[in-house]
Amino acid sequence: MAQKKADVIEVWFDEIKDLTDENLSKLFKTKKVPVLYKYQDGKNFERIIQFKPEFIDFDLNSSKTLINKARKISPKSKIIVSNHDFDKTPETKDLLKVLKQMHQKGADICKIATYANKISDSIRMLSLLSQQNSSTIMICMGKEGRITRTTGHLFGNYLMYASLTPRDRTAEGQLTVDQLTEILNDY
Repeated sequence: MAQKKADVIEVWFDEIKDLTDENLSKLFKTKKVPVLYKYQDGKNFERIIQFKPEFIDFDLNSSKTLINKARKISPKSKIIVSNHDFDKTPETKDLLKVLKQMHQKGADICKIATYANKISDSIRMLSLLSQQNSSTIMICMGKEGRITRTTGHLFGNYLMYASLTPRDRTAEGQLTVDQLTEILNDY
């Protein structure tokens, strides 16, 4: 169902129990849209990157050695380096430091997700996003962060994130793909 609704599918392979080579092979052979591998604990890292997902998302705390290993094995995969703050939206100067660290790690795409405690947090994130000269994703979680999820594409977000169903949401304030599609169709 996801392949019919999304332009890219994010898969948390490290959370799939009993992930077999047969299942991985089938998924990558039958995929119709690009796959984004969200690296978490790495228990299946080498098995998964052998299939050359179009995107690999590493946390900012991941080692540069690991990121370079992914580049060597799957050179066409775009590397996303991401950072999440589930409590607040840091000051702009601190967000700029995070972006610099992401570029130093070798990010093709920088992703910052923060928690918006007030609407001004979201406005600040969108403003900072609009000033970026490289591929960037900047979104806010929480009710006050929804504006970044509905208008972020207008400010330059490289990708927009949505869940298939409300139950599948991975962050507070995340919209479903149907909700996001309806909103984007209005633009």
